[in-house]
Amino acid sequence: MKLSPAGRTASTAALLCLAFIAGGAGGLTPSPARAALADVQAVPAAAFVDSIGVNTHFGYTRGPYGRQWPEVRDALLRSGIRHIRDSLFDTAWQPYYDHLNELGERGVGVTLVTSFDQTPRLLGAYPARVHRIDAYEDPNEVDYYAHSDDWAQQLRTFAPVVWTAAKKLSPPLPVIGPSLQTCDHYAALGDLSAYMDYGNSHDYFSGNNPGTPGFGPRSFLQKGYGSLAFNHACAHLVAGSRPISATETGYTTSTSSKIGIPAGVAARYVPRLLLEQWRSGMTRSFEYELVDEGANVTEGHYGLLDADIRPKPGLIALSALIAELSGPAPAFAADSLPLSVAAPTDDVHDVLFEKSDRSFTLAIWREVPCYDVPSHTYIDVPPVQTSIRLERGALSAVTVKTFDDNGALSSTRYAGGAALSFAVSDHVSLVSFKVRASRGPI
Repeated sequence: MKLSPAGRTASTAALLCLAFIAGGAGGLTPSPARAALADVQAVPAAAFVDSIGVNTHFGYTRGPYGRQWPEVRDALLRSGIRHIRDSLFDTAWQPYYDHLNELGERGVGVTLVTSFDQTPRLLGAYPARVHRIDAYEDPNEVDYYAHSDDWAQQLRTFAPVVWTAAKKLSPPLPVIGPSLQTCDHYAALGDLSAYMDYGNSHDYFSGNNPGTPGFGPRSFLQKGYGSLAFNHACAHLVAGSRPISATETGYTTSTSSKIGIPAGVAARYVPRLLLEQWRSGMTRSFEYELVDEGANVTEGHYGLLDADIRPKPGLIALSALIAELSGPAPAFAADSLPLSVAAPTDDVHDVLFEKSDRSFTLAIWREVPCYDVPSHTYIDVPPVQTSIRLERGALSAVTVKTFDDNGALSSTRYAGGAALSFAVSDHVSLVSFKVRASRGPI
């Protein structure tokens, strides 16, 4: 591998990542077993929904994206996902532009991934072709796909081109930095934060659960390899203090692959993946990808839809999560609640959401593996009894909805009051409620 002039080694990259993790850059804050909390700040549910995206390949004329456009379009729109990531093509194939513009008219924006051969003139003129662009993104994984030893210098030269072109547009577009395949390569590239609004991370887990503390036969210097904290620390080596987007993340559901997981396991992991990404500070996370599209035993089965455009359980669960948290999204200041969560284990994670009608939803789950990838066997995860208590006021209109391995939700209503006790499993549960204060609802 050809390193940058700074001559950073793999060990240096690993140490830099450890420094970021220790300092909390991009790291997860665990939810320990706890009996009381200070006021918990809710986040607007609409902001989380807006953070969800999916990768597509609408420039591919062969395969489902090109040949089954109406079915793919309708499945995407039904999902509730309103952001896609695709390649910026300078093509004479008009359906590519037509499809993106039709989606744009239906409220779906696209992040466009650029490539080294594209000119400032093309980037400046492109919004006349594709009308709803969320962002430009620097080239994708060129440390591998460029097949060139000077990929780092090419990125250093090209990043200012994308930045300048994006900022000359009216209105200017945000820029997402480059994605790379290894932490060593992020270190070799160095700081390009002056030419991006967001850093870039590709978060794949080799079939491990989204909150994995790390995996793989790596040096002790690379503690946490493969975890969200490690991946995001690597991205910060290029992005500096910029926020990070995960422009690729997901699971292959081919159990013939050594890193594949069953579709039912994906139904547990996919909602947790987006929630864990949110907890880690991701501005947007793009599932990879929308449709299964190849014969390759691993790469061809990352889709949320199968090759027949049928939703897999992971998409059914994700769509239900989006539907539960969607609604009118006027700007409002989310409330904080004197909410405590008590669980007997440290692996119970949660996020508190609020809608503009002042109703709340607490997403809660056990962040533990339920599938052992090397042996391709399930791991039993017993539920743990967990209590939620409102220190002031009372919970009202309480409903607990829990996902199953088909991605469907079951619902149970509970009486209101100051506290609620129920079993939390490795399936996400959504605890929806309103708050009745002494002087009326919040």
